[in-house]
Amino acid sequence: MKIINKIMLSIVFCGCIFAAPYELLLRYNADLDHMIIGTGEAQCEYKEKIIITPQINKIKSLYSNYHDGESLNTIIADFNQDYCYILILGEYKNKFNNITRIVNTPIRINLAKDRTVVKTYNLTKPSSNSLAEDNDSLTYSQEIVNLTDPFNSDTDYDYLKDGKDVNGEKITISVAGQPSITINTAATDPLNPDSDNDGVLDGVEVYGLAPYGFVTDPNNPDTDNDGVIDGQDFNPLGITDENGDGVADEWVDFWQNQISQWGYSSSWLTSIENPNADTDGDGISNRDEYENGTVPIVPNGHYETRILPSPLEISANVDEIVIAEFNVVDLSFQPSTGEVFQLHQPWAGKIHAVPENLKLKYLSTNEWYEKKLPARFCSLFGIQNKFQIAINTTNLANNTTYKDKIIVVVGGITNECEVRLLIGSSPANNHAPIIGRLIFPSDKSAIKNVENVQLNWTAATDEDSGDTITYEVRCSAFHFTGAPNTMAVNVGQTTIQAVGWKEGLNDKLEYQRKYEWQIVAWDNSGAAAFSPIWSFVTLPSNYVDVIILSDSLRKGYIGRSYKEQLIAAYGFPPYQWEIKSGSLPPGLLLKSNGTVFGEPTATGNYNFEVEIEDWAGGKANAAINLEIKATGSGNAGSMGHGIAGHGSF
Repeated sequence: MKIINKIMLSIVFCGCIFAAPYELLLRYNADLDHMIIGTGEAQCEYKEKIIITPQINKIKSLYSNYHDGESLNTIIADFNQDYCYILILGEYKNKFNNITRIVNTPIRINLAKDRTVVKTYNLTKPSSNSLAEDNDSLTYSQEIVNLTDPFNSDTDYDYLKDGKDVNGEKITISVAGQPSITINTAATDPLNPDSDNDGVLDGVEVYGLAPYGFVTDPNNPDTDNDGVIDGQDFNPLGITDENGDGVADEWVDFWQNQISQWGYSSSWLTSIENPNADTDGDGISNRDEYENGTVPIVPNGHYETRILPSPLEISANVDEIVIAEFNVVDLSFQPSTGEVFQLHQPWAGKIHAVPENLKLKYLSTNEWYEKKLPARFCSLFGIQNKFQIAINTTNLANNTTYKDKIIVVVGGITNECEVRLLIGSSPANNHAPIIGRLIFPSDKSAIKNVENVQLNWTAATDEDSGDTITYEVRCSAFHFTGAPNTMAVNVGQTTIQAVGWKEGLNDKLEYQRKYEWQIVAWDNSGAAAFSPIWSFVTLPSNYVDVIILSDSLRKGYIGRSYKEQLIAAYGFPPYQWEIKSGSLPPGLLLKSNGTVFGEPTATGNYNFEVEIEDWAGGKANAAINLEIKATGSGNAGSMGHGIAGHGSF
């Protein structure tokens, strides 16, 4: 087991920012459990902060929980590695999103080497033209703008240095039967190892690295334009058409291989050879699919994925960490971005793509590192996207099989794969329970009453007929340190009253508080299955049912932009609005937030009924009137072209 190094830093601020360097004294203290930055009563100036981070390109996630001007007495971070970085950070907006800006020249500290000595570090503001330490030809300013790591010359690990990603590399491409061309590869993504998503890493394409062996365009998934992406083309620099039908033979061969590999109808093997046929029956001929670069064996609008292997079977011993791998293959009609959801069981670590697509991670959310958010991927047809998951078997029961599910969503279509974790010898003598579904209170809901609130869930199941399942019920007010606290154990039924025992209540919950709850199912052998953690809030004791105040909206005029807000009161926002009967004037729409907007296209007096629902489930209805009038064609009045000065109606 790797030991976490423990460092304490003391920081001295100067009277004016950058009037003199910050001093950081590095001291080793064996009694500390964390890295702590202390600044006395000092606060950050000009929205700048001091922080320690294990990786430069993860600074946003570590920084985002702290507020401008906040005292830095208690910023804490744990690192289980050999190096850390000391940074002064400020707000910055780059082409992707708001990120933190490195204000000082980052200092890298070797924890293993420096942990027993006292040193003083000077943090100085770098010149915008000073080169970063990783020798990738980018300045600190360029590293900041592109979100790359100034201590790693190849942030996305694609065998192409960050400077070459950003500024490009001149390469010569020689497609058979065509003149050779020289291009600059600028615009490859320094945060995406495969910028054109063709299954070949950028640097492998640029330098023709083995075993690929071809110099191809890292910004074009099909360098020779034969309809087969480079990563799946046995000759990405050649086109043949022996029968002269205008469709590349490589394209036909590729799709015949896909038909066989993914189990499509064997009759399609012949159909795909005919350019005038429509193999997938979507109304587009094979020739048009070839010329358009679309998928000829998947109808337009169809999304599908495969998870390999399925089921995912993992063998491990008690008290160890193992890494499991699986692949997600996108078989959709067009390139798609999908999500792989994290497992619920606590023995499962975070699923992540291999190699990481850092841009997708940053664009999805900066909280990915702290929360179990989905891993994301972007894929073309047939590409096998590799994922890894760490399995921690600490405290699991021996000779037991545990189960969970991998869930993949692409284009709104869900695919599932069972995960089977075998602990100890095979076959297992025991099977852990399979958790049921939580029912009430629903996740992120609000409830009016605090008395006799019944937690309810469906029964867990167990493959072992002799096992008796009991439940541990966890329910407590929300806190930031993991799962909710245990409220009851050895529960035999699937319902129990929720009480605010942490607040000293034994017969009810507390008003106006956020609660979390979770069910753990235990069998006779000590094996457990865990439900997701759901949350709900109790409403204030003075909660009043929601009411609608609007009964009519201001007049609208043909051809004029219209926007008006329906008004409600009381209840528990946010509200959701919808039309229950009747209809809005043509050209107008109702947003769920109660905004009526658009441009009317027909005159008339319109009556319709709206319904509002607040977060607590309270509802109200009201009849609304809205009149639409003609704009008029008279001479414009002295007030200009507004409604009041537009002549008679």
